[in-house]
Amino acid sequence: MWIRTAILFLNALLIGAALPAWGGSPALSVDKRAVITHAQRLEDGAEGPLIHLPYFDNAQRLHWSEERVSEAGGCAGGWFPEGGSWSPQCRRTTVMLNPRVDECRCTGKLEGGRVASGIAFIGVDDERAERWRRTRLSPRQRQAPRLVGAHPEGMVFSDREIWSPATGKTIRPRSPGAESFYATYRLPGTELFLEFDAEVTFFRGKGGLYLHGLESGKRELVLPVDDRLTGYFEIQDISSLPGGRWILLSEIFTTRGPGKARFQIFDLDEHRIVFEEAFAEDHYVSRAKITMGPEGNVAFSFLDATTGEYVVVHYLVRMNKG
Repeated sequence: MWIRTAILFLNALLIGAALPAWGGSPALSVDKRAVITHAQRLEDGAEGPLIHLPYFDNAQRLHWSEERVSEAGGCAGGWFPEGGSWSPQCRRTTVMLNPRVDECRCTGKLEGGRVASGIAFIGVDDERAERWRRTRLSPRQRQAPRLVGAHPEGMVFSDREIWSPATGKTIRPRSPGAESFYATYRLPGTELFLEFDAEVTFFRGKGGLYLHGLESGKRELVLPVDDRLTGYFEIQDISSLPGGRWILLSEIFTTRGPGKARFQIFDLDEHRIVFEEAFAEDHYVSRAKITMGPEGNVAFSFLDATTGEYVVVHYLVRMNKG
């Protein structure tokens, strides 16, 4: 196994010095600890995909996992009759770590020959043993809500039903009404959801990041979509610091050609960006993700397909006292 890891240590950056255009915020400081790259390993189709996700341990150390997903077990869900002429095709991927949750997708034939799909989520413990399994879509169903947010506080689906990643149990039932199709995050301890929803054409952009209060029914646009002549920034993952004021955003520039990845911190109280940093200018990027660690440790990661590397940026984000 060959992995090229480059670590670039940088001096600490205060928000006010990093982004004078926004003026920063005296209530927050950001230190960039390291930029780490991991060569993208090609996946062996016979053994299945790799995890390719960062995580923090309890000692605040940042790690990178690229073990085989299949080391935690197979994907068969018993959805399709055995002994048929067409074996089900299954793929198992890891959607989050700490706690680890895998998604299994299988396509096969039912009685009568109809092709259908099944989706299940599986909780995995530290010994790679299955701790829970729950079906999200059975082959008898036509469709089911999509996973639009995966965080230690909960797995958020497009109908705003939330499952515990530790147990697989429902911790919030689904809500009637329109679904959320893009990155969605529930502010911990509230009924407030942050939802990215944008419609961008060559002539104009509409939408952005909304604050949706399910109890009040109010849906407020708090951050308009950042659209440009050649594309727009799509928010792919959302998280927050304790208290819910400081919102962390991972984004990619969506365009017909190469783009970039971007990390932002948004002040929900004042509705303004207080920190941002862009990476991989004019590169093809995807899979932008935020991973939260203890004591303000944050990892912003994405795949740079132009260089064939996963990039992980380690920040220490702290709320100042006073």
